[in-house]
Parts: sequence; C-alpha cells; structure tokens
Amino acid sequence: MHPRGGGLVSALVEARALGKVFAGGVRAVDGVDLAIGPGETLGLVGESGCGKSTLARLLIRLIEPDAGTLLFRGADITHLPDRAMRALRRDMGVVFQDPFGSLNPRMTVRDLVAEPMVVHGTGDGAFRRARVAELLGTVGLLPDHAERYPHEFSGGQRQRIAIARALATEPAFLVCDEPTSALDVSIQAQVLNLLRELQSRLGLACLFVSHNLAAVRHMAPRVAVMYLGRIVEEAPREALFATPQHPYTQALLSAAAEPGGERRTRIVLKGEVPSPADPPSGCRFRTRCPRAVARCAAEEPKLAEVAPGQRVACHFPGALRPEELSAP
Repeated sequence: MHPRGGGLVSALVEARALGKVFAGGVRAVDGVDLAIGPGETLGLVGESGCGKSTLARLLIRLIEPDAGTLLFRGADITHLPDRAMRALRRDMGVVFQDPFGSLNPRMTVRDLVAEPMVVHGTGDGAFRRARVAELLGTVGLLPDHAERYPHEFSGGQRQRIAIARALATEPAFLVCDEPTSALDVSIQAQVLNLLRELQSRLGLACLFVSHNLAAVRHMAPRVAVMYLGRIVEEAPREALFATPQHPYTQALLSAAAEPGGERRTRIVLKGEVPSPADPPSGCRFRTRCPRAVARCAAEEPKLAEVAPGQRVACHFPGALRPEELSAP
C-alpha cells in the first residue's frame, strides 16, 4: 500500500529494502523502498551514477537484486523462476535511453515491434501485422514504415518505434529510462508529450527516470530523489518543487531554471560524490551537506513523513538558511 490522493492504494510495483551490489563492492542500490500504483507515473531523479537506471532494471528484473523484496500486483517475484518471470514480462515494457542502440539494425520495423508478441506467443501472423499497424499509428508513424529499417529514421522516430515495441503486449507497467536524453532538444518535447498522452490514455503505471528536472516535472505527479543508491526524498510534484525538504533536493533544484525562466538561489555543494563502494557512515549526503553535525555521521536517517505524502531521509529537514549556504 502507498499514499496517493489522500488515501491508500494497492501498489502495482513495490520494492522493499531492495539492494544491488556490483563487482568491487559498488552498492548501486541500497535499501530502497518504493511503490508505484496502477496508472501512476513516478519520476526518479538524481545525479549520474546515483543508481537510477540500476533501480529501474531491478524493478522489472532485467538484473537480479542481491537483497530485499520485489512485489508485482502484491505477489513476491524476487526469486520467481525464469519461465514464470518470462510470462510475467508481458505486463512490463521498457523504453531505453538510446534509440540508436536499442533497435536491431538488421530487423524491419514490423519485426522489431512484433518481436515481444512472438516471444510471448501473442496471436497469429495476421493478428501481429494488424497490431503492428495499430501501434505505429498510436505513436504517430505510418503503416508503410513497417517495412523500413531503423537507419532510415530520425532519432525521434526511432524512439517512437521503441515506444511502440514496449506497448506491443499491452503492459501494465512501463519503465522509461532517460527516454529523451539522446534526442535533439527540438524533438524531446514531442516524445515527452507522446509518452504522457499514452500513459494517460492506456492507464499505464510508469517509472520515468531522468536527470532532466523539467522533463520529470512535465511527466510525473510524484517524484523520488536518489543520492548514492538511496531515496532521500519522495513527494508529490508540487510539494517537491515548491518546498523541497532535503538539502540535496534543494541543491539539485537550484541548478535548474523555473518554468518562467527564473532561477533559485544557487546552492553549490562542497566536495565530490563519495564512491558507492565506500559510502560515508550515517547519512550518505553528510560529507557535502552544509547542515551536517556529528549525529549525521553516527545515525542513518530513515525516510519519514514531514508533510502529507512527502517523505524525507534527513535528521534536520527544511529550507537551508542563508548562513548555512555561506558556511565554508
């Protein structure tokens, strides 16, 4: 269960204390709790290397977790056997960052979009041909595009093909992992608008991963912020952008322009992001936080609700004061 709209709804996808450690002891995701309701879009933001893409892949088990529990429609799928997991993936779609690398250049668009249906044994050849034509129309492409190859399309068109493929089996959950970052700025808005319209029309639950705060603000009614493998703040969009409570969230937002072109007072963080193979004790942000005290090194802060629907992992949440911003 998780909060939405003042009440509790059953989560479609839920992670409990989810963790992933890579070679060299790199703790890419560490103890993450997250829930996404049916038809809901959750934005996931943070600096490059914070674990966003790893978490996205864990939620659909493209990579295997080392710790924690993963639920889908309330059922534990953490250790679901490969055969059962393969069948479940028809309810999951993914749009990757790079439309140039995610589409097989030797396959026609028809074969690319039909591939998930072939894998899951959905329909016969005639059904798949009709479904491909329908999907191409849904994403704004023409039926005769089905006979062409990926290299014949622009980046934006290739991403539309990738979206059509992700929707082929009518999934309930869609992961969009930086879906516009490899595209020209001039066409990013087109793809974002398409994704938002499809999510609303088809009732998809969606995890929208991006370092682009404007894109997340456009797409996601609820936003989670990651830092060094952990969620440090989660809130409704309006609350997060208007009254961010975690010092890291405040610094992140200060680097981005407001919708009207105005900017917040820039918060320049000290130091470098610590290594995920050797994170700081206690609060992972403390080595760069202007508010850190001894307690922050000794005690790990837990995500706690500070306002309706707004959870923060900080011992001292709230807006940074001017004297803190100017501290050496």
